Amino acid sequence: MLIGHTRDEYSLFNPWRAKPLPDSLLTDTINLLAPRTCGLADYRAAYPAAGPSQLYETVNADWLFRMPCQHLAAAQHAGGGTAWLYELTWNFNTDEGSSHSLDMLLIFGTLTPADITRQPTTHPDTIAEYERLSRTMRTDWVRFAADGPSRWSHHQSPARTTRVYATEPTDQPYPEEASRRLWSRHRFTTLDLAT
Repeated sequence: MLIGHTRDEYSLFNPWRAKPLPDSLLTDTINLLAPRTCGLADYRAAYPAAGPSQLYETVNADWLFRMPCQHLAAAQHAGGGTAWLYELTWNFNTDEGSSHSLDMLLIFGTLTPADITRQPTTHPDTIAEYERLSRTMRTDWVRFAADGPSRWSHHQSPARTTRVYATEPTDQPYPEEASRRLWSRHRFTTLDLAT
């Protein structure tokens, strides 16, 4: 199984980016989404440099994308299977970071130079980085689909090796370890739907 996420999964959806976020809303969000054993103090301890908006973004990204990927990879390993995990950290727009689905745009090569240079925070080497990283990711996915095992170390406990797609891809321990520890005993179940 090949599974992964971007570093800044919730950045496009965060209505509180660069705005003051009331502590009461942050507390309510963490109480709603995070494991019952985890509160605002735990997230603040795990991310001491993060302000309220960044913590709000992190807990949402953890709940929606990052921790489900982590748990699925761990379950695959526990069941005797093999999983390869990736995280995309490269970005061309510092305001949005490595946002949701940027990995798919790179894999399928669907960004254009105009899409990239239209962003005011794009740096001079972005087009070359995009082309190189897009080619690398696409090659990795095609090889995985054609040959099975990936060319990087599989994700297993305790190493949790992850392919990190930055300007230069590297294999390293899972980058979101602080969140993984907060969610390590959580069990994802079905969600109650509002009636």
